[in-house]
Amino acid sequence: MPCSLYLESAYSFNGSNITIDALIDKAHSAGMRYLALADVKMHAAYKFYHAAQERGIRPLIGVQIDIEPYYKDTPLALVAFAQNQNGYLNLMRLASVTAPVSLSSVADYTNGVSFVLNPHKGELKLLLEEGANRAIKSIVQEVSSLCDDVYYGLQSPERAPVPIKSVPFDHVSFLSDNDAETYQTVQAILKGKQPSIDALKDRHFKDAQALRKRFGKEAMDTVQKFCEAHALKLDFATPKLPRFPTPDGIESARYLHALAQKGLEKRLLQRNVDAKLYQKRLKHELQTIHELGYDDYFLIVWDVIKHARKRHILVGPGRGSAPGSLVAYSLGITNIDPVEHGLLFERFLNKERMSMPDIDIDFPDRSRDEVLRYVHDKYGADKVALICTFGTFLSKSSLRDTARVFEIESRYVEEMTKKVGEYGSVSKMLETDKDAQNRLQNENTGKWLRVAAKVEGLPRHVSTHAAGIILSESSLFEHSPLQEGLLGIRQTQYEQGDLEAMGLLKIDFLGLKNLTMIEDVCKRIEKHDGKQIDVNKLPLNDANTFRFLREGSTTGIFQLESKGMRRLIKEMRLKNFSDIAVVLALFRPGPMESIPTYLKRRHKEQRPESVSPAIDDILRPTEGILLYQEQIMAIAHAFAGYSLSEADILRRAVSKKDRDVLMKERQNFVAKATRNGRDEKTAQKIYDYVVKFADYGFNKSHSVAYGLVSYWMAYLKANYPAHFLAVLMQNGLGNENLMRLYMQEALEQGLNVAPPSINHSGVTFVLEKKTLYYPLSGIKNISADKAKELVEVRGGKRFKTFIELIKATRHLFNKRHYEFLIHAGTCDEFSMNRQTMIKNLDGLLEAVQYGESIDLDEFVFSEHSEFDFEILKRYEKEALGFNLAFDELAPHEEFIQKQGYLLPSNLQEAPIKRSVKVVGVLKSVKEVSTKKGDAMAFLSIGDRVVTIDAVCFPDAYRRCQKHLSERVLLFRGRVGLRKGKRQFEVESVEPLSS
Repeated sequence: MPCSLYLESAYSFNGSNITIDALIDKAHSAGMRYLALADVKMHAAYKFYHAAQERGIRPLIGVQIDIEPYYKDTPLALVAFAQNQNGYLNLMRLASVTAPVSLSSVADYTNGVSFVLNPHKGELKLLLEEGANRAIKSIVQEVSSLCDDVYYGLQSPERAPVPIKSVPFDHVSFLSDNDAETYQTVQAILKGKQPSIDALKDRHFKDAQALRKRFGKEAMDTVQKFCEAHALKLDFATPKLPRFPTPDGIESARYLHALAQKGLEKRLLQRNVDAKLYQKRLKHELQTIHELGYDDYFLIVWDVIKHARKRHILVGPGRGSAPGSLVAYSLGITNIDPVEHGLLFERFLNKERMSMPDIDIDFPDRSRDEVLRYVHDKYGADKVALICTFGTFLSKSSLRDTARVFEIESRYVEEMTKKVGEYGSVSKMLETDKDAQNRLQNENTGKWLRVAAKVEGLPRHVSTHAAGIILSESSLFEHSPLQEGLLGIRQTQYEQGDLEAMGLLKIDFLGLKNLTMIEDVCKRIEKHDGKQIDVNKLPLNDANTFRFLREGSTTGIFQLESKGMRRLIKEMRLKNFSDIAVVLALFRPGPMESIPTYLKRRHKEQRPESVSPAIDDILRPTEGILLYQEQIMAIAHAFAGYSLSEADILRRAVSKKDRDVLMKERQNFVAKATRNGRDEKTAQKIYDYVVKFADYGFNKSHSVAYGLVSYWMAYLKANYPAHFLAVLMQNGLGNENLMRLYMQEALEQGLNVAPPSINHSGVTFVLEKKTLYYPLSGIKNISADKAKELVEVRGGKRFKTFIELIKATRHLFNKRHYEFLIHAGTCDEFSMNRQTMIKNLDGLLEAVQYGESIDLDEFVFSEHSEFDFEILKRYEKEALGFNLAFDELAPHEEFIQKQGYLLPSNLQEAPIKRSVKVVGVLKSVKEVSTKKGDAMAFLSIGDRVVTIDAVCFPDAYRRCQKHLSERVLLFRGRVGLRKGKRQFEVESVEPLSS
């Protein structure tokens, strides 16, 4: 049974809502023997081919090619179809060329390819509408020169307007007539235009009978022959890793062995460890790596990291399961000793599992591109590619985007987008929610919701995988069509799942902002204190670091700064590095349920329950709680005699919670345990325990590795707080809430944050004694480049007067720049108020234009009184994004700290029901009446960081009322709980007397 030849899926991103699964289901139900796909690119070709094959359907793969126009301003549209394996390879080449292309550039890729002139779009469509048969004939002659297999696509049973082979070319954009409106809507969203329903007539999927009725039997016989000639049976070549260029062509395995051996000896130098244990494990890992064929992979990754370090780029300690490899540690790929931390190689690479190795590498986010460029240049432009990914219409975006097309009132949109979060999908909401079902009854909102449900989940654009690159020994054109990508590096048209199914190797290079921060802090320390900090050599038992952590001083610390995490850290009273890894593994959905039990056991308030003495030692580091995946593997190995490879398979199997798998694995576990001399009843009990916690288990390798990044940051903050906070605040520029939070943190560390200064400030925060000067680059309209030039002009000297500043920088700045410098406070040190400088600015700048003919030192300033407080405050906020010098609490900071008063931002940590004194800015007062008619009030009290709600009950309100016209006040009261939330209960108020 033949099929429509011109079918576009949602991966053409032009309105089609046809997904591959739905298409295959439809074709299978219709009894189709053949099925064609002819998208704009080949994004869906691989998955389409395999999905069709699995259902017994013979696939045809085509791709649209735009040729440079002959007579019109729009390209000539062709569709190229692969006839065989060579044709498929050439199709990938054709799909990789940036359109429109010249006909001559297509000529090199015609072997095994047929071309159909597409009458549905482009230049041919326009010429047909004009009846320009002579031009059409000329174009057909040109295209026919490509090869013998050129066809004219027929839109109807009529003959082609020129003598050439022809084939019915039915255009399909949606599966059923009911989807025409969805196609219209997606077109409007993606293309900004909406075709009429009439224009979409007959664009639905048709079975063979419908096609025969439309085109006639004779014409469909030609389609049948076309399908037979183009139905594919492909042999996807098994890709190979690039070979690492070893010195003198030495065998990769030998070179890797030598590097790992040398690296391990260096790692163990002057360490009191069992060297034989390390050597035995290294030998085992190297043997496994070689047997699996990954010697070159490890060498490639080692070389990339060596290059990064040579370029003084900080490399993360590892992530994922790679830190479980001693070879990776010996090569310096990871910086975690897996033996010391009880990490398992088989969790990373396992002969029984036959999965690809997955070494993900973290770099500072500003350096990732440089590393990518190195790999690209070393292994070749056609052998390294970025990976494409697809953005999709999510639940809320499908509702909002379709609502704009249907012009739905915003209140309905907000109502539905808020509600859909409860259900997870628009479809589920429409099936379940009564309000949504009521909306379906209305013609307009009903259409909107039904279409939104169909749009949800469709791909909406092509993007780039955040981290992954693909490497191949042979040209990637043999495996995937490519397209232009970022950084001048090509990008695959197939997504990650397709590439991995082919066997292509992926390496993830991730840009981690926290590593950039660590680099910046270390550079500041070296510049200001003359100390070189190598975070890889930091002692992991620094008392000051753990004191900071126990106090909950985790603002800005990777993974440790959320309120819940901060609370857990305080309750745990961290003692050592292993505790950080435990915190990261515990503070996740699932394991969180075990936190109360863990804490009681940790603080000796409860004894751990022993599942069996045989596994107590394995669970002792986590207080008898199965927390890590490696513990599952260790239990299976120690108790039941599994090899570690088998134990990893068990770990994966039980975590899936499949009933049949669980039963099979239970029998296997008990049988192995009894053969290992264990009691059957105990084996059953331990297996039940493992199953219960299997999906809670966290990868310890990852927890330890990322715990190390957290420790690095905590160490730097604890020991070099000024430099740490300077970098933290630099990263927070432009975010008022973050800046207020970080400035409060600086205050608590005994640091003063001063407004920007024309003579003290730099491009970034400058530290002088205990003062951090706000950076020039943080002033609006002053770019980092402008700030850098200003610092260079200043040199080692200082501007003594406002005139001197103008004379030295007139080539840099215009009036607007100077206004923002003044409003930000940079010029306050010139002993001249801000209004005077602003009012004289025009005259000064005009005088500057005359150059040396006017002596600016004789310029006479007109004197003006200073702007009032509110104007200064408004201008400062405009220049900085928040208030620094003119914050109402700023004049009182030293007094507040000296008296030990709290600020509203500290109340979250204040004990319940204990009397506290809080200084804050009264933002609002709302008076209400109780049921008895007594007056009381709800207050809003703020500081630089937060605004909190407070309550003033009737008795207290009578006492406080006389002071509530003031702005800065000292509040006495208690923190209470109302409906589980903290609430500040004000008992008395008085003006702040500082």
